[in-house]
Amino acid sequence: MNSPDLFGGMTRVYRSKRCKHGNAASNCARCAPHRFCKHKKRRTNCKECGGSNVCTHGKIRGKCMECGGAPAIARAMLSRAKAYARKHGQSHIAYGDLLGLVLPMKCPVFGTPFVQKKTKGSPDPDCASIDKFYPQLGYVNGNVSVISRRANTIKGDSRSEQVLRVALWMHLRQKGLKPSFEEVTNLLNEVYDFLAKT
Repeated sequence: MNSPDLFGGMTRVYRSKRCKHGNAASNCARCAPHRFCKHKKRRTNCKECGGSNVCTHGKIRGKCMECGGAPAIARAMLSRAKAYARKHGQSHIAYGDLLGLVLPMKCPVFGTPFVQKKTKGSPDPDCASIDKFYPQLGYVNGNVSVISRRANTIKGDSRSEQVLRVALWMHLRQKGLKPSFEEVTNLLNEVYDFLAKT
């Protein structure tokens, strides 16, 4: 059956068939026991049994970013963009455009290659992350960039002037100085003058 979606179009809704046990017919261990292993998981997806869908990194092949590379990263990011768009009633970037942003496979801010590992349970600072330059516009084409998690954390929701102020303050502190607001402002004006000439 069809139902209206958030953007005024029609979205097809699929209703899975239910078995006599109330489960999805294709996912019932009692109706189709040959599909499941002793760990009560689908044989193909069971890591303990070495299922055919499990890669060398111990993940489902279609979801492994190390095996899948840029396409897997783009798919994961697209799912977040779609969820945000549904929640806020906005459109979202297309997969092809998002894949084009990921494909260089390195952060455009720091030049570090994207990695797909976790550090102590949390994503690595050099893993790829999707950024909305203007948060209120959402994940639309032209407003989206793929940068490292480190760069995205530094940017946050700050304006360029605020990030520059922090960078200049840190630069002076590394020299052993204790800069005041006025000193940072003067240095910021010098940077703006330099940028205007280039």
